Amino acid sequence: MKSLDFDLDGRMSSLEFEWRHAYETGIAARPAPARIMAKIEDGSPSAELLERRWFAALRAASIAKAECDVLMGVLERAESAWRRARLRVAELECLRDTLGEQFDDMSDKRVEAPKPARRLVLSAA
Repeated sequence: MKSLDFDLDGRMSSLEFEWRHAYETGIAARPAPARIMAKIEDGSPSAELLERRWFAALRAASIAKAECDVLMGVLERAESAWRRARLRVAELECLRDTLGEQFDDMSDKRVEAPKPARRLVLSAA
């Protein structure tokens, strides 16, 4: 019976940790709009452009985060399905090996079975 791939499990955990760390770092680094607007005159075209670009980037980041969350869910479901499939493979391989051993035992018994003795029949003629 073959073992499950624990190396892949470790890589998946590491990948999830890295993703969450990067996401949390990005959230912490996001400047508040009030700080941005305090640096630029209110009502100036550059301030309005900067504000629009900031909100567009915020919206794009929110959409990308939602996509990442969906993909993480898909990844978790795929990993769960993969684990179930690997377990089924292991069960079937074990069954195959057991049946193979039984088949070999039956073959050995057939070979070991005594052959019936041949009788010599003489004709009366």
